[in-house]
Amino acid sequence: MLKSLPVRVFRLLPWLGLLFLTGCGGQKAVTVSGKLVLPNTVKLADTDAVSINFLAQDKDVNNALAVFSKNDNSFECKGTVSKAKYKITVRIEPYSGQPDSEKRAAALEGTNKNFDRDATKLTYETTQDASQSITIDLNAGTVTKN
Repeated sequence: MLKSLPVRVFRLLPWLGLLFLTGCGGQKAVTVSGKLVLPNTVKLADTDAVSINFLAQDKDVNNALAVFSKNDNSFECKGTVSKAKYKITVRIEPYSGQPDSEKRAAALEGTNKNFDRDATKLTYETTQDASQSITIDLNAGTVTKN
């Protein structure tokens, strides 16, 4: 029995290699990038923080966070996987150290509430493409693939 153990392990190596190459879940990482169209009533301040979250609808898939650029309202999310459904949340937070931060927070409350985890209607299903471009339009409440 002990002599056959190395032979059994040797026979498993090709299968383990195949599993390693294909990935355990068969899902590959994809990058989703694009533009965020803000509501007409929202003007970003230099110190505002914008978070865009991709919340996985499948419990076996991780959530992902996009990096947002105020320069051109673009974002990039590298933590998504192919063929997964995501709910998208958007939150705009004024910097609390500013004199008018409480007033700005109150003005942004409606927008933040419309696109929080419970209320958002924004969804996106990733494809197998390694790089994907979308537009998240908060005016229309839509997500479109570019």
